[in-house]
Amino acid sequence: MTGNPLEVPGVDLALWGKRRGLPGPYPVVCHLLDAAAAMGVLWDLYVSAAGRRHIAAGLGVDDERARRVLMFWAALHDVGKVTFTFQALAEDAFPELVGYPDVPGERIRHDQAAHQWLGPALRQVGYRARSLRDEAFMVAQLLGGHHGRFFELKRDTSDPLVYFPSLGGGKWEQQRQALLGAVHSVLGEPEPPEKRMDADVAGLVCGLVVLADWLVSQDFFVKGRLKARPNANDAASLKAHLVESTRQVPGLLKEAGLGRLRLQPGTFEDEFPFNPNYLQRSLADALPALVGERPGLLLITAPMGDGKTEIALHSARVMGEACGVPGIFVGLPTMATADQIYERVMEYGLRRAIDPAPLTLLHSMAWLNPVYSRDVPPSGEPDAEILTGEGARGAWTAATDWLQARNRGVLAPFSVGTIDQALLAALCGKHNMLRMMGLSGKVIIIDEVHAYDAYMQGLLRRLLTWLGRLGVPVVLLSATLPRQIGHRLVEAYLLGAGHRSPIEVTAGYPGWLYADAESGRVTSRALDTESRSLDVELHEVPIGKDGRAERSSVFRELLKPLVETNSGCVGIICNTVAEAQQTFEDLQDWLGKSFADGTRRPQLQLLHSRFPAEERAEITRTVVESFGKTGKASGKRPTTAAILVATQVVEQSIDLDFDFLISDLAPIALLLQRAGRCWRHPHNPRPSWVSRARLAVLSPVSAGGRPAVPDSWPFVYPAALLRRTREELAKLATAPIRIPDDVQPLVDAVYDEDFLDPNSQMADDDVERIADEQVKTFISQQVTIPEPADVTSLHALTSSDIDEEVIRTRLGADSARVICCYQAPSGRLFLDPSLRDELPMRGSLDKGRFTKAEVRMLLARMIPVPAAWVRGPDPKDPHLVAWRENAHLRDVLLLRHPVDGDGRIRPAEFGNNSFVLSPQLGLVRLACR
Repeated sequence: MTGNPLEVPGVDLALWGKRRGLPGPYPVVCHLLDAAAAMGVLWDLYVSAAGRRHIAAGLGVDDERARRVLMFWAALHDVGKVTFTFQALAEDAFPELVGYPDVPGERIRHDQAAHQWLGPALRQVGYRARSLRDEAFMVAQLLGGHHGRFFELKRDTSDPLVYFPSLGGGKWEQQRQALLGAVHSVLGEPEPPEKRMDADVAGLVCGLVVLADWLVSQDFFVKGRLKARPNANDAASLKAHLVESTRQVPGLLKEAGLGRLRLQPGTFEDEFPFNPNYLQRSLADALPALVGERPGLLLITAPMGDGKTEIALHSARVMGEACGVPGIFVGLPTMATADQIYERVMEYGLRRAIDPAPLTLLHSMAWLNPVYSRDVPPSGEPDAEILTGEGARGAWTAATDWLQARNRGVLAPFSVGTIDQALLAALCGKHNMLRMMGLSGKVIIIDEVHAYDAYMQGLLRRLLTWLGRLGVPVVLLSATLPRQIGHRLVEAYLLGAGHRSPIEVTAGYPGWLYADAESGRVTSRALDTESRSLDVELHEVPIGKDGRAERSSVFRELLKPLVETNSGCVGIICNTVAEAQQTFEDLQDWLGKSFADGTRRPQLQLLHSRFPAEERAEITRTVVESFGKTGKASGKRPTTAAILVATQVVEQSIDLDFDFLISDLAPIALLLQRAGRCWRHPHNPRPSWVSRARLAVLSPVSAGGRPAVPDSWPFVYPAALLRRTREELAKLATAPIRIPDDVQPLVDAVYDEDFLDPNSQMADDDVERIADEQVKTFISQQVTIPEPADVTSLHALTSSDIDEEVIRTRLGADSARVICCYQAPSGRLFLDPSLRDELPMRGSLDKGRFTKAEVRMLLARMIPVPAAWVRGPDPKDPHLVAWRENAHLRDVLLLRHPVDGDGRIRPAEFGNNSFVLSPQLGLVRLACR
């Protein structure tokens, strides 16, 4: 029926929409009007200006009409609760329903009921519903997906009661019709949109519906509205309920920490307490004119330590202000790098935010971060899905309790996290469109773009295509990015923005490139800066019979000046944890003998990923204090000799400065990243035995003296990249690497896909590497959502049944989590080797559930290990049922160290592997049995 508004029939207030935990049933019509109110307030106070423009344009209407349409749709999301299946769930409320027929047979979920029923029903309010491609069915599919997954559109939906009898006829159908008419009337009879929306617009709207639903489903809000529920079902009573909910919802947004980020305008000098360098000055001067009022992608390539993070934040503010996208998300490759950048971004927010700016830290262990969490509720807790209403903390950038629950952190106006938190938006997983909506209101900064393998690059390209379609500004950062990867990333973004023609992407190094989403024009700028030299030495180390490189003698030779003068800070970066542990033991033994006369020996520290989480965090803090930017000023930088033995955990985003760096051979891009930790800060005094930045690279050779790769390294890096790197470094002879002049040529030479000699061993390795990358790229294509232009049904966005934990795990880096414990002769398990602190089998809450403090205490002892190490039968204790019911603990495995009656601790065994947790070395894997 078009042009004739529905009369408001008698909506049955006994039909409940919320019941659990409430003193009485809450009418479904009230919940739907609450959701409509929340949608209107979100449109006014949360959705970015760019997001409102994009949605309104996608609907073919103006801003105000788009607002009314979205409120109407939000008011229909739970219409599927008017079914026998749903109403029968409340044993106390169901008997209050009079005249409703029983519906035997197959049960139907309420979200699926909305999906199946709404398409034909929307004809009554003027929507086209002749074919599945008409807007009525897109709206039905959108609303049916409000629990995170979209259902498939069926061909025969003209009369849903015929094909889906579980919807229920008779009074069930009458009340669904009544509900549709009531909310349509109360909301002012909004007209249908002028055109069928595309998938990108539908995805954003679905995300907003989910958010509106979550906000008004909070227990304290529903309890308050229940007390004032309408006593009559007339239009005036329902309208009054809507008005009052609309008055209260802004408080829900404030309490949840949802709003638009507002940063003070100003120059780079206003934002940061130092003068801009060459890179920062160039972008600060050129970017405003380039951006105009349009979105785009900015790619910044510059050496390590050249202030990319600061200019990225400045550029993000400029780009966001220009095109109406106020928020910021910073994505990084690892949890450790995210933790480091989080504190820097927090300081920026404290200085520049005009209003409170909740800053979320997004990764699986964020709530263990002491700066961030304080009292963060882990997502696996019983109350994680319902808010307590306790409110935000007083700190200017503190994330609210609401934002720290599962799936919500990306909705904050200001976020830092691991890149997978953004990539989940582009994967066929639950609630991906909620995440996409959260990202759409932010400028997306992706740091360390070079650090991702072919699988992650594939996921990133698909995300960039969607961001280009949505008009979301993007900033990509890298110190060592191969040109071909940079080209593909820019091309993916412009593809989403509608530019399918091949483009020429040439980014200078150092320099930057800006791709305009509207015109497709690419502007690049190569910059001149003072060159600095890095001395690079190749030192051959033999591979022993056990397949490991024997490096002790080389270490002693290289460290002789440090020992003789007892001065200087040296970093040693190993490719594997096992080699770092062995190196630490060798050096500890050697230094002990060298300083046996009682002379103060050099400090020796070890840092890698296989310490218990709390210990690793403390070691990292100590390392940053000692070797970081503020080490000298704080008096914590060592004044005598000091050595840090570490793995790749110090390679990215951790600001360290060494006088001399020793590294295992690694692909050139990563070697240069490591070298960025050498002579990083000019204010630090240097020992007399080193005159400029110096990198010693340990190059393994076989017994015959030929270049070779230790048995464990191909699992870390492709053999081809190691061989190519070695050859490029050998070409340098005694010449230093000039930074930045030589960086891009070296990176491109090693990662080049052209092969000159197809019969050589090098070419064989290259073919193997390319084949591996093709497999990873193929797998990435299997798990990503289609390009937005290719989506004809929203079902394609969530059709794959992919486990989120599988998605989050990097291909080839499958990991498990373990906690070491100690088993007494009686069989009881303890957390400490002295058998004093018993391992809690159950939590202190009812039914053995764990408090957040108890979960935090246990996960502070968590250690990540390769999953292959703990495959096979898991000797699970039958008493650990409570662990299996907790989201954070259910997948944690125990490594039990038997403790004999005399106190002797024996190795923990799991499958064919044995382990020892050493206070100095962390978790050590012994030889396989």
